[in-house]
Amino acid sequence: MNDQQPSSRATEAESQPAAGDDPVPWPQWRQRYVWTTDRSPTQAPHGVPVHRSFADLESAYDLFPPDGFRELEFCSNRYRRAWASSRERIILTYCESDLTYLQFDHDAAYRAEYARTVRFYLDQLQ
Repeated sequence: MNDQQPSSRATEAESQPAAGDDPVPWPQWRQRYVWTTDRSPTQAPHGVPVHRSFADLESAYDLFPPDGFRELEFCSNRYRRAWASSRERIILTYCESDLTYLQFDHDAAYRAEYARTVRFYLDQLQ
């Protein structure tokens, strides 16, 4: 593997901020993984690309997104988690080692997808 290429697998040390360290900002955190992008209309909600990666972790609880992301706790368990950053207009999900993020250009599209994500996970609880 090229030394400049980020690893697609995060080690436990990479996934957790070291004691006393500042939280990792979004661009640096994202560079820990190799992402593929899907721009097909059937996959891209609101016209934004869907970015996907893989995190080889023991549990969803081993993944710590960067500062500014709020966890959607009602959908979290050992196998899946979801976070949102209204400041960055990003929705980040982890499900059984698959990472997906969506970044929106407009607040209206972000809010619509956030509401859809919440409904999806609440429906899973019933």
